[in-house]
Amino acid sequence: MIKIDVDERKWKKIKEEHSEWYSDNILPNIRNAYEFIESQKSKSYSMKKYLELLKKIIDKGKDFIIQKELFLDYENKEIDKIIKIMKKKNKKSKSILEIRFEKLNISEEYLPNQLFCYKKLQTGNKDWNRNKLLSLIGIEICPYCQRNYISSYEENNDEKTTADLDHFYPKSLYPFLALSLYNFIPSCQICNSRFKGNKDTRDSVYLYEESFDELGVKFRTSKEVIGEILGERYSDFYVKIDYENLKNKEDGEKVKNSIENLGLDRVYKKSHNQYIQNLLYNIEKYPENYLENCVEMFESNVDKKKQLEEYFKDIVKEPYRKRIENGEPLAKLTKDILEEFNIKI
Repeated sequence: MIKIDVDERKWKKIKEEHSEWYSDNILPNIRNAYEFIESQKSKSYSMKKYLELLKKIIDKGKDFIIQKELFLDYENKEIDKIIKIMKKKNKKSKSILEIRFEKLNISEEYLPNQLFCYKKLQTGNKDWNRNKLLSLIGIEICPYCQRNYISSYEENNDEKTTADLDHFYPKSLYPFLALSLYNFIPSCQICNSRFKGNKDTRDSVYLYEESFDELGVKFRTSKEVIGEILGERYSDFYVKIDYENLKNKEDGEKVKNSIENLGLDRVYKKSHNQYIQNLLYNIEKYPENYLENCVEMFESNVDKKKQLEEYFKDIVKEPYRKRIENGEPLAKLTKDILEEFNIKI
């Protein structure tokens, strides 16, 4: 998992565009909802909690949608209470808040999933929408798995993207965060739809604050297989995501939750075995094999032979060095495996 790091100038523009769009298209409806619901003078606990939430959001003005503190200073227990009144048990059931709205004959347009409707950003307008936001963010590798490209492109003079815009805190549980900038994670479809879905991620690694690298999480293989890999170019081994020795137990729990939510242990276990075998073979064995064919040329000059061997090794390492430097797919896997086998690159 890679920390989200966007160019400062781009991020400033994104915040300006997103807050203006929110101020013009969403905030007025939230104010209307608050005024109408308050006028009903309901004594219901769920309605009071909802009004309290809306008031906090209104008080933040257009900055609510771009602030990094997503939960408005609520303690975890209070967040749990808010989720409880908004959450549906299943697709066919209704939330406590929806039931209360029906009893009071309040329009559904004032429910949180309508006030903070993500579809409004998907379509947006010619100046601001989902695709423009993703194109400006400019992230090209899925930060969850670092395996898949998520590219932007132009079509009919308009920005398009192959990325999903994942809600880190799912909008089914946190509908009031459905349009919040710091709840958006550009991701590949596999991570977003196949694995993560609507799982609650409140106790997971949050990519606007930290990454696996910063926490000390490493990809590891079994060291015992290196002889087989280099000897036969094939070995039945698996990749493990190592987080057991993290100093902070809370960090370990967050990492564990993230791995399970995103299926990272499953997609990395054996998916890239051939890549790892080629990586180790190319760096450790290929230069030697090539030099054996040139041995007659350097039979009487050991120094030149050694110099050429190091030169060949450096050439072979260069693509992997660039992969790591540029943060390309499998960059962390590459770096960690090389470190595991003490190969300097």
